[in-house]
Amino acid sequence: MEVLDNRSGRDARLLGLVVVVALAVLLVLAQFRFPTAERTAGLPTQGPLDRLTARSTYEELAASVANVVQRASSSVVILQIDPVVEPVAAPASGRSGRTAPPAEPAPAAPPRLVPAIRATRDLAIVHLPPGFAVAGGQGLTGVEVVSTDPSREVAVVRFAPPSEAPTTMAGGLLGFSGFSYVAVIEAALGGPTARPAFVGRVDMVSDDRFATQVMVPGGTPSIPTGALVFTLDGRFIGLSLPLAGVGSALVPARSLEPLLLPPPAETKIEEAAPAAGRKGTGRGGTP
Repeated sequence: MEVLDNRSGRDARLLGLVVVVALAVLLVLAQFRFPTAERTAGLPTQGPLDRLTARSTYEELAASVANVVQRASSSVVILQIDPVVEPVAAPASGRSGRTAPPAEPAPAAPPRLVPAIRATRDLAIVHLPPGFAVAGGQGLTGVEVVSTDPSREVAVVRFAPPSEAPTTMAGGLLGFSGFSYVAVIEAALGGPTARPAFVGRVDMVSDDRFATQVMVPGGTPSIPTGALVFTLDGRFIGLSLPLAGVGSALVPARSLEPLLLPPPAETKIEEAAPAAGRKGTGRGGTP
């Protein structure tokens, strides 16, 4: 009986050893069969809305807007417009001879920095709201107003051009259908700045003040009047100008270029003075 017990114990130990060796061999073969398999916790699968997320990040959008400022900086000049101070009328004297106290002048609006789109080497077009006048420009000399158009609220300004100034207006976009991000260029203390804005539906509207139709973005206005709007690849869309009934509209380059032409001269028809006839005297004294 003791011999049988020893033999059965030895068989059990051998069986256990065979099982351990078999498991070790299986693990080694598994490493060769699946060399890149990683034992990590399962990650949650993406939902359908996560897969619809745009690939471009906010950092990429910011880089695109900064690139627009660099590309359009040669086509944009910064001007300063100051409020026009109205003269205060002298106080009138009453019946008693006492002078009425002077009326307090209305608080003047602060000066503004506004962007202007360069049309030629020495000319730029800027939005000039009522009650303001062009006072100068950042880094510009010889600034003078060539013409103003109160109905369109624009002014053409001449200045001494730098040597690297472009000779024509920035390349304009022939058709802008909306539903895309744009760069809205405004004025800052150190030069032009820009921010991204999404423009949805755009409607073409006729305006008697301009030769072509203007673009009216739909929805809540996100583009201030006087701003310059560019595509993210640096093409000029338009200048934001006020439009009665809708707030503001984008006026494209082809509608701004005619503003550079001088106004037609008024033709004056001079009445010819009647020619003095020669008086002849005959023999009988009859003319």
